[in-house]
Amino acid sequence: MASGNTNLNQNYQPVQQAYYDPAGKQFVSPQAGPVVTSSDGTNYAPHRTGKAAVVAYSTTQTGISASGNSGDITVDLYTELVIDVNLTALTGTSVAFVVSRKDAFGNYVSIYAPSALTTTGTVAQTIGVGAETNKGFGTTVRIAWTCTAVTSATFTVSLQGK
Repeated sequence: MASGNTNLNQNYQPVQQAYYDPAGKQFVSPQAGPVVTSSDGTNYAPHRTGKAAVVAYSTTQTGISASGNSGDITVDLYTELVIDVNLTALTGTSVAFVVSRKDAFGNYVSIYAPSALTTTGTVAQTIGVGAETNKGFGTTVRIAWTCTAVTSATFTVSLQGK
């Protein structure tokens, strides 16, 4: 659980000292607000029960006909990713989206590739160990889109990390 004098969480990330109780040998949730005192004098401290989602990447592509990608997205602070795709207009055959992780050699390895969208609609997926797509994603990911016989497509892609 510890490496030298540094306490680590279940993902081997350093835990701030304020969040670790050495006497109880346990992690303590940080307060999410001020302490509230009830009518009987009991003090209650609200706490966080999970990590808040943060938008790691978002783009809207309007009227495109060519394939492209997000470029590298740094995700080393997250243990879970949520991808949302909203295809709002399509003239042509299909648009396919792929989330890939960058391996130690600089190659992109697919970790999530849903069926290509042939009509307007949405795709949503959670990626991470124990998530819907049960795969690790390393420190860097990329989202690519491939247009097949498309004259115009409009979509928004969002990637949240937590």
